[in-house]
Amino acid sequence: MTAQPRPGGIVGPGDVAVIGGQLGREPRDLTGVAVRCPFGYPAVIETAPVLTGGAPNPTLLYLTCPTLVTAVSRAEAEGAVRKLKAAPRADAGLRRVLDGVTESYQKRRTELASATTEASRGEARLEAGIGGPEGPEVASCLHAYAAALLAVMSGWLPVAPSDGAGPSRGAGPSGGAGRSGGAGRSGGRHAVPPVGDGRELSNGVDGTLPEGASGAASVAGEAPPESAPPAPGRAPESAPPAAGRAREAGMPASGRARESAPRAPGPSPEAGMLGEVWARFLPPVHRCWCTDARCGRWELGERRAVIDVGTISVRLLVADIAGGRPHTVVRRTQVTRLGEGLRPGGDLAPEARRRTSEVVACSVREARGLGARALILAGTSATRESADGEEFVQALGRENEIEAVVLSGRREAELAYAGAALDIPGDSMVLLDVGGGSTELIFRPEGGEVQAVSLPLGAGRATDRWIKSDPPASGQLARIREEATRAFAGLAHRYDAVVMDRPAAGRPLRRRLVGVAGTVTTLACLDAGLEEYSSDLLHLRELSMAGVGALVERLSALTTAERAALPCVQAGRAPVIVGGAVIVLAAMETLGYESLTVSERDLLDGLALYGVQTPV
Repeated sequence: MTAQPRPGGIVGPGDVAVIGGQLGREPRDLTGVAVRCPFGYPAVIETAPVLTGGAPNPTLLYLTCPTLVTAVSRAEAEGAVRKLKAAPRADAGLRRVLDGVTESYQKRRTELASATTEASRGEARLEAGIGGPEGPEVASCLHAYAAALLAVMSGWLPVAPSDGAGPSRGAGPSGGAGRSGGAGRSGGRHAVPPVGDGRELSNGVDGTLPEGASGAASVAGEAPPESAPPAPGRAPESAPPAAGRAREAGMPASGRARESAPRAPGPSPEAGMLGEVWARFLPPVHRCWCTDARCGRWELGERRAVIDVGTISVRLLVADIAGGRPHTVVRRTQVTRLGEGLRPGGDLAPEARRRTSEVVACSVREARGLGARALILAGTSATRESADGEEFVQALGRENEIEAVVLSGRREAELAYAGAALDIPGDSMVLLDVGGGSTELIFRPEGGEVQAVSLPLGAGRATDRWIKSDPPASGQLARIREEATRAFAGLAHRYDAVVMDRPAAGRPLRRRLVGVAGTVTTLACLDAGLEEYSSDLLHLRELSMAGVGALVERLSALTTAERAALPCVQAGRAPVIVGGAVIVLAAMETLGYESLTVSERDLLDGLALYGVQTPV
C-alpha cells in the first residue's frame, strides 16, 4: 500500500459531534480521524500520547464505530485474544507483520510527542506497543490491534515495504486468497487484496462507497447494499459531505485522502499480509459495518442540553433531536445532596449550594464543549420547597448564561411521563418517580390528560426523618415502610395494577409500573449484578418485587461505607439508597405490581424534547 501520512490534526465540528455520540462522552485530545466507515463517519480515531494535563495515554488509536466495536467484542468473546497471543510464537511471518505495524505505531506516537514539552515527552511511554503491551504475546484487548490494522490498511499509518515473508498460508479463513485479487476495481483506487471471503478493503478514492463517503480514507470491505438508505442529512451527490464540511470550515478533512494524492497502481504485498492477519482473528471487514448510517443521528438536528437540579443529584443530558426523539450523546449523574437537612420552607445549606453550583458549572462547560446550542436548567423538589430555591436556580442561570426555571410539580410529572412514553406505550403505564424529596405517581388514560400526584416522600427526606443509625435498625425501616404504605394506599384506586375494562378494544389491559430516576436505576444495576453502570443494559429491564425486597434486606445490613463500595452505588447516594428502596418496595406491594420496568428515559428526555413551556 502506498503510504499517505497525514498531519496530526484538525477534526471538524461534525466529527466531534459524531465521536461524542459514539463514545458517550466528550472526546479528549483528538489528533485525527484515522479511518472512516463506508458512510464517511469516524470509525477509528487517533489521540495524543500525552493528554491535556500531562497524563500519559498508552493507546494511540481507538475504535469508535459502535457496530465495529461490537463485532470485535464478539470475536474477543470467541477466543480471538487467546489465538492472537499464541499465534506469533509459532508463525515467524505473522510476527514480522505485527512487528512492522507496531513499529509504525510507535513512530507515529513519537512524531506526535515531538510537539509536546520535554517534560511531557518523558511521560509519553513511546516504547509502548499497540494498546500498551510490548508485544502481541501479552495482548489483552483485540480492539487496539483492530484499530491499528485498519489504520495501516487505510493508509493513515505507513508501513515499510515487506520482505515478502507473510503469515503462513491457509492459517485463517482467507487461506491463500489474501495475496490475490489483482488491481481492484476500475478507477485506480488504493486497494488491498481480499480479506476473508474475497471482499475488498478500500480507502474509497473511487465511487464504490455510498454517496457522500467518496474521498474518505475508509476501510470499506464493500459498499452497503443498494437498498441501504443514504446517510440522512448528508450533502448532495456533487458534494461529498465531510470534505464539503471541511472546506466550509477552511480545514482539511481529517482521515480523508487528498484529492491530489497519486493513485496506486495496485495492491501492495504488505497490505495483502495485513489482510491475512485480519482474517485470522477478526470477522470480514464488510460485516463489521452497519447498513443504515446510524451514526448520522449524532450530526442531525439541534443539539440540546438539559440539567436537572434535584434534591440528591445534578443530572446532565446532552442529546441530538432528530425524528422527534432525543438521541443521547451524554447522560450523567453526580450526587450533590442539595436537599441535605432541608425542611420545607427553610433555606438550602450553604455547603450544599456550593457543591451543586460547582457541578452545574462543570456540566454547562461539558455541554458547550460537545456543541449544545440550547441549554436548560430545571430545579425540582428541593428548590420548589426551600425559601431560597427560586433565587438559587435563577442565580445559577445568570452565572452560567443559560435558561433556568423551577418546575412546578405538575410540569415535572408531565415531562417525566413524556420522556418515559418515548419507549413505552403511554396509556398502559403508571410512572413511579422516587426522588430525593418527593415521589410522583403519574398516569395518562387513553385519550385523556396526564394525571399526577406528588407525595412529600423521597429517599433523602425519609432518610433524614427516620434513619438514625448506621446500618439502619429494623424499626427505622419499618417507619419508612408504614409512612409510604399509608401514602400509596390512599391512591390505589387511581394507580393500582387492577385490570381495566376497555370495551372499545374488546379486551382487558393490565397496567404496567415503570420506574425512573436514580433510586430505581441503582437498584436495577445491583439486581443485574453489573460491575459498572450501563444505560443500554438497564433500560426496559424488569425488576421484580421479590428482587427489590432482597435488595432492601441486603443494603440495610450494610454500613454507608460498605454500600458505597458496591458497584453502581455512587458514594453520595449510599446514605439514602435504603430509604429509597423501601419506598419502591412499598409502592409495588400496596399498588399490587409484581414487577417494575426500568426506564432510562425520564424528565431529562422530556425537557430536551419539549422544553419548559411547550405543553406535552
